[in-house]
Amino acid sequence: MGSAQSIDHPSLSDLEKHVRLPENMTRDAFLRILRSVRPHLAQPVSAAALETFLFMAEATRPRDWTSSEKAPCCYMAQTEIAKMRGRSPSVIRKHETELVRAGLIEKRTSANGARSGFLHCGIYFTPAIRSAAHFEAVLHHLQQERLENGYLRGRFSTSKRFLTSILGEVFDLCPDHSEAQEVETAFDQMPTASEQHRMSIDSLERLVKELDTLVDIAEDLLKNCAKTIARPLKNKPPYIQDTTQDSASVSCNANVKKESAQARSYLEKQGGGDGRLVQSHRIHEPDFLAKLTPPTLFGMAAPGFQLELRKQRDDVPSLTIRDFVGAAMARLQPLGVHPSAWDEAVDLVTPETAALCILIIDAHLNSGDIAILNNGAYFRGMVRKARSGDLHIIRSLIGIAERNRIRDKS
Repeated sequence: MGSAQSIDHPSLSDLEKHVRLPENMTRDAFLRILRSVRPHLAQPVSAAALETFLFMAEATRPRDWTSSEKAPCCYMAQTEIAKMRGRSPSVIRKHETELVRAGLIEKRTSANGARSGFLHCGIYFTPAIRSAAHFEAVLHHLQQERLENGYLRGRFSTSKRFLTSILGEVFDLCPDHSEAQEVETAFDQMPTASEQHRMSIDSLERLVKELDTLVDIAEDLLKNCAKTIARPLKNKPPYIQDTTQDSASVSCNANVKKESAQARSYLEKQGGGDGRLVQSHRIHEPDFLAKLTPPTLFGMAAPGFQLELRKQRDDVPSLTIRDFVGAAMARLQPLGVHPSAWDEAVDLVTPETAALCILIIDAHLNSGDIAILNNGAYFRGMVRKARSGDLHIIRSLIGIAERNRIRDKS
């Protein structure tokens, strides 16, 4: 619809039977959607022009947007709109031309350019209403992209924690390690957190892979450095570095000591006690988790979690805690856990603890033994309990292992 039509007596049939908004969408909800997708319209519209559109739209009756009785129309003259908007009539005229070109409004005027409800002349919003479903789909896509961006930035941040900790130990053992310095330089040249917000999903995915590669290189450097100087690593492979700021504030649960012996015995029977996965000082149930092996923990995971683990390392016995953290982060979006919940978790506790919480939630959902109404809220609750020392990871994992054992027997 290029320019305004000059008509004497437009009939109601010309208004295309009053196209309505999609079911359950109100006028105000539609206007909020349009405001959000404005920068992404096929035909760009300035922010000022959209504000004029919103002003005119809000001058209509909300029910006209959702009923077929009457099409929403703004009958106000340009001069009146200009006065109320604090703009000149020429600016409003320019905005209307821009909105027509973008396919958001249709101008219908009488022969002398007047607007009148009696003559059905004014600014009609039928073109915009006709595109409402499309705008809603665009908004959904943008929201999903923002979420995906958040998940990827969270993965980058978590991998950064690993890299910083590993390099710290490398430089502690070998202060002038040239290869470690090269890894550090490569990381320093990566986009900052603020720059990552503006990156495409594809670019962010490549960035996360590049950082994961640096972490792998750093882990190898740490192992080789320890061998060269004949000193044991502070943390045996798989490498775990304590990132807790205040170890006293993340104390073990009082019941853990009573349960540890039972947990060790139980899980050693399930998967053996060699090749431990998590170092004892990292998690709230130290004695128990120190006995976990990659196959044991892999067996407790739900199929979706296991699939993510195999994407990272197909050899189950060689899985590291970093692989479990990566798999947990890959499961956030399918589980509907917001990236901000993960960011909060790794700040309050550790990536390893957060990963075990996700593994437990995923396993419960897969078995259906616990009804979880909101996975994100449940995860946040687990993290709060872990922070206060009230999270019984032991009981949860033993329960999962026992349930799997019974299922496999039947």
